[in-house]
Amino acid sequence: MYLNNSYPQAPYYTNPQVFSGVTSGHRLYPFATNSIENGVYGVINGYTLYKPGFGPSYGPNVPSIPKYMISKFGWKITEHNGMKYWVAMDEKDYRIEIGKMLGMNPEEVDLSLVQCGSLGDTGCHGDCPDNRFCIKIGGSEGTFCTCSAYLNRVVNFTEKNETILRPRQWLTLINNTNRQLYLKWEGSTHTGDPTESYLNPGEKDAKKSERTNDANFVVKINRLKNGEWLESGVLTEHVSGEMGSEEYYNLITYRFHTDPEDLIRFGKTPTNMDAPETISTFKIDEW
Repeated sequence: MYLNNSYPQAPYYTNPQVFSGVTSGHRLYPFATNSIENGVYGVINGYTLYKPGFGPSYGPNVPSIPKYMISKFGWKITEHNGMKYWVAMDEKDYRIEIGKMLGMNPEEVDLSLVQCGSLGDTGCHGDCPDNRFCIKIGGSEGTFCTCSAYLNRVVNFTEKNETILRPRQWLTLINNTNRQLYLKWEGSTHTGDPTESYLNPGEKDAKKSERTNDANFVVKINRLKNGEWLESGVLTEHVSGEMGSEEYYNLITYRFHTDPEDLIRFGKTPTNMDAPETISTFKIDEW
């Protein structure tokens, strides 16, 4: 076993463990070191999620990991002179493993939500957001930990212990005003993408949410007038759908016939024919 730039040690062995597994080619996918029912939360794309105190076993040719060994990102199996050893994962390795498990781009993995270190064969190390706990995970070629809060954000766990990747929701905004607009996207907006938009009249932009069935987009809007960006209001929109959904809104200025003559409204509407929803009101000369 060795860490990053240190040299490998000769492997050592614990007593052989009896464990269950299914083979795929020459790989043995790991399961809990005792009862599957008692030691496992579920399986996602070949990655097994273990309950506290349980972890994967990779057979007698792979050494155990001592309890005093801590890795920030987890451990992966490597071979040296025909023998197998553990090597500490780096950030890239960790992102790849999480991405393969959840079917997502490794660059989309939010380390501020997902990361907790790996401690020995079965333990985890570190703090997770929202007072959630770390979960030990075993893949075909390594073991690592992740925060349950992150898994809950991106995965639906069904009653039959099946897992479904949560969808993304989309919101498209079209600038149908006579001003250039600056949009700052917040709320459920996916933070892996740019969260700012500059829209000339007639232009549009679409943003996706984090993986969720129910997204709440918050968009802070400014308008350009006389070379200065002025606050114009905050748009909030709830977009939901078990398979993912997309909503479109025009950003417009308008007046109702009952409004004072010097007043103009800034708002949104699904189409120019639908009744608009007011975001802010201004004096006409202020807009």
